[in-house]
Amino acid sequence: MPDFDAAPVPDAAAELYACCASKRWIAAVLAGRPYRGLAPLAVTSDRVIKQLAWPDVEEALAAHPRLGERGDR
Repeated sequence: MPDFDAAPVPDAAAELYACCASKRWIAAVLAGRPYRGLAPLAVTSDRVIKQLAWPDVEEALAAHPRLGERGDR
């Protein structure tokens, strides 16, 4: 977790993008740094996910590989 907390924004954003491609989610999770542990990061992530508007969800889903496709886009 210290590496994520100290990472430059582009690097940390790239790590988050692999989890969820919603730009709003990524920005909110980055804004909460430093987390000093996985539990606080998960709390922030859950809170933000619940607040995403449908276009944000569609953005995240569009970047996710379809079932049966490789995830190396």
